Amino acid sequence: MLGPLLSLGKRGYEIYVTHMFVVLGVFSLFVAIGRPVSGVPGLFVCVVLISGVLGEIVARFCSEPINRILRERWGDGASKLGWAVERK
Repeated sequence: MLGPLLSLGKRGYEIYVTHMFVVLGVFSLFVAIGRPVSGVPGLFVCVVLISGVLGEIVARFCSEPINRILRERWGDGASKLGWAVERK
């Protein structure tokens, strides 16, 4: 039941980085149709859903492949997480 919310948390950074593109685009459409106050909840839901989808796309096709390459080249391999600094 909490799967979609957990997915948003898992992709939080990618959503954070890309959400303003969605906000500006959806808000432009909102203004173009006359800014109906009754549409604000729908605007919010659309922004969250589209931002989540965009965050997933960015993670799947950009962040994760780059992370995998970096781990293989400088880390412990693609299957293990690395540390940014040397641990003692």
